[in-house]
Formats: sequence, structure tokens, C-alpha cells
Amino acid sequence: MNELTKYRVLVVRIVLIFAALCLLISVILPEHRAIAHGLILGSVVSCINVIHMAYKVRLIIEAAVLAAEGKGSRRRAGLGFGFRLATSILAILIPLEFPHYFSELAVLASLVFAHFLLQILGIIFSIKEERMRDELARKEKAKQQQN
Repeated sequence: MNELTKYRVLVVRIVLIFAALCLLISVILPEHRAIAHGLILGSVVSCINVIHMAYKVRLIIEAAVLAAEGKGSRRRAGLGFGFRLATSILAILIPLEFPHYFSELAVLASLVFAHFLLQILGIIFSIKEERMRDELARKEKAKQQQN
């Protein structure tokens, strides 16, 4: 499992847990149901956008490796901005069409949920990796001093 796959799996799990919590809130507090449904819609669309971008990044990496080996074509590849824009616009249009089911502000606020989550996870994993490297270096230094 490479780093992109690890991040993708973790983001999907956290978004699904967040969606389950929002569903639970919508059952417990029916007066806030539209807000909870808006948060679910926005976070799921955000997760789809992150998964799509990870897929496109993987394709670009593979194309770069093939090009470096001289086997690949020089086809221009993008990050799928049009797809991500279309899904976000669709997510914004749904609460405009059905305002009694979805809160517009909740959808707008949660459209960046998975992106922020990805940044936070990257920082956490980076700090964890740095601590493991420091601990390994400290153990190696102690081992050298004993010899």
C-alpha cells in the first residue's frame, strides 16, 4: 500500500464515519435534518473529488515514469478540474432545487471537508514519520556509543 492509497482509504473511512454521525444527528434532531443532510452531501462530493484527484495524480505519475523510460506518449494529462467543478456545482444546485431536504450553507461549508482532512492527515503522518526517524536515529546513536 503506497502513501496515496493509505491517505485515500483513511479519508474515505473518516468521511463515511462523519456521514454516519450526521445521519444519527438527523434522526435524533429532526429540526436540524436539512443541515445534517447538507453536510452529508457536501462531504461525500468532497470525498469523490479527492478520490478522483488521487486517481488523476496516479495516472500522471505513471505517465511520467513511462516518459522517463522512453516508453510513454507525450499526451497532455490534467488533474480533472472539469469533473471536480461539475460535481461541486451539482452539489450546490441540489439544495437550491430541494431546500427543505438540504441546507445550502451546510453543503457549501462541507465541500472542502475532505481536502482539509487530507491536509490534516498529511501533517499528522509527517509528524509521526519524523518522530519515528528521530527515535531510530537516537537508538542507532546509543548503539554506537555502547560499542
